[in-house]
Order: sequence, then structure tokens, then C-alpha cells
Amino acid sequence: MDIDRINRKVFAGLGKEKQLVEYHDIMHKLLGIVIDFINADGESLKLSKMRHFNPYCMLLRSTKSGFAACQNCDQYNAGLAASKHEALIYKCHGQLTEIVVPLYDQGKRYIGCMTSGQFHLEGGRLASNKAIDDLATAHKVKRGLLRKYYRETKKLSSVQVEGIIEYLNAIGRFIEERHNKILFLETIDAPDKISLIKQFIEENYMKKLNIKDTAKRFFLCPEHFCRFFKKEVGISFMSFVNIYRASKAEEILKQTKRNISEIALSSGFGSISQFNRTFKNIKGISARAFRATGGHPAAPRHTKNSIPATRTAARYSPRRYPL
Repeated sequence: MDIDRINRKVFAGLGKEKQLVEYHDIMHKLLGIVIDFINADGESLKLSKMRHFNPYCMLLRSTKSGFAACQNCDQYNAGLAASKHEALIYKCHGQLTEIVVPLYDQGKRYIGCMTSGQFHLEGGRLASNKAIDDLATAHKVKRGLLRKYYRETKKLSSVQVEGIIEYLNAIGRFIEERHNKILFLETIDAPDKISLIKQFIEENYMKKLNIKDTAKRFFLCPEHFCRFFKKEVGISFMSFVNIYRASKAEEILKQTKRNISEIALSSGFGSISQFNRTFKNIKGISARAFRATGGHPAAPRHTKNSIPATRTAARYSPRRYPL
């Protein structure tokens, strides 16, 4: 699986998302600032299309050296936030406040960050005229104009900054979802998809699981999800979940003296009656009788809900899809 190719495809797709531009425009109307997404390679979506940039930043970026300084500063701090796995508030090279929120895919890989900024923090100390003049000299822009734009830059309170971070996190979740969807759909081999679904079951079997929510998590409609799972595994999704739950309950019955009601609930069953019925259907013996035999029951009888070993053992053998 070529992660770099998928990331490029995700980035191209995000560039076509009108919703992201709308999110930017809302933030600009509310607070007069810009937001953007920068991918892991340092490329920006340019959600503002430079329409709403602070005049101070526009002036600094108008020269080659100024643009490079801004870009290097953005990329350095994005990398710093990514390494710390947390949002970062910092002063850019031009002495304005910036925010960066790192994003990760389901595999915990860094995919980029949401950014915002080009403002002063209320109550913070502003740069001296000399510092601004030095910037103007370094990047060959007009001193007086740069000073003017710097002093006119909007000031935001700490509460507003907290709100911006929450907003960036919300948009970040939207981007992560889009990325994870393409990542999953681009995992062409069916066994890879099944492995991801199985891993989800193993990590969440003790919780309430249903087809609708699980299908949504893996970016499939419920009907397609059900057909796909049964075709690849040989049994339905919920049958597989219940078999896995029963196997975990079996382990607990063998290894502990916990009461059966407690085992039923900790194994993900909604009630003791559901557990008793499902366990007996799958194992061919009640949980109480199973414990009484010391975990060595007689050969199970097959019911309509049990695994028909002679007919389908090859389809979900331990080699292909181990429980």
C-alpha cells in the first residue's frame, strides 16, 4: 500500500472540498483571521486564496526572502507540534501569534495540521519599532508601512484563542475522516479490510456493536458491509461478533470463578438470557454446564446459529481469519 500516493490523493481531494472554504470564511467573518490546512509535506490548501490575509503578512510575503521566511517558520512549527502530538501557540518570525493543530490518521501517522493566526494576543508584548524595521530591511519592504500594518493587526483574547483551537480541532476531525475513508477504500485487498474490521471487533467486543455504526466506521453502507463481510468470512458480522464474544467468555469460564452474569456483561452481551442462548447455540452446551465439566464438554451439537465446521471450516480457518 503506497501511503504517499494515498496522501497525495487525499490532499487533491481536500482541495476540492467547498465545505473547507466555507469553514474558513465563517472564521474570517467572526474574528477576521485566516485558517488553513498544511499537509505532511508542507503544502498548503490556501483556503483563503490570499483574499483575507493580514496586510502585514501580505507585505512580508511580497518578497522572495519574506515568503521563504514565512514558509520555513510554518513548516518548522508544524513539525514541532507533530512531534509533541499537541496544539501549539507560538510567535512567528514576523512577531504575530500563530496556532497549529496536528492531525493523524487511524494508524497514528501524521498527515498534516490545521493552522490559524496573523493576530496579536491581547495583553501580550508587541515588538519594538526597531524589530519591525529590522524585518523591513531584511526583506526589502517599506519600514513605515510595515510598522503601520503591524500596529493595526487585530488583537484576540485568550478565550477567543481557545475557541479557535476547538474550531480547528473540529475541522481537523472532518479532514481525518476524509483521509481515513480514502485510506480504507484504497486498501484494495479484501483480507486487509477484514483484518481491520476484526481488529475493531477484538478491541470493542465488550461494547455495544451494531452493523450500522460499524459500517459507517469503515466507510461502507450497511447493506454493502454485510454482503462484503459474509462473502469474505463465510458468516454474518453479528454471528462473528457473537462467536468472538463466546470465545472470550469461554476463556474467563476456564480461568476464573467469576459469576456467569458478570462474565456475560463483560463479554459484551446485553443480558444474561442473550448470553446463555448464544453461548449454548455456539458451543452446544450451556455456560453453567461448560464450567461444571471443567472446560472439557462433549462434542457440540450444531444448531442453526453454530459454525457448521464440515461445510465451512476452510473459509474461516485460523490461517485466514483467526478468532
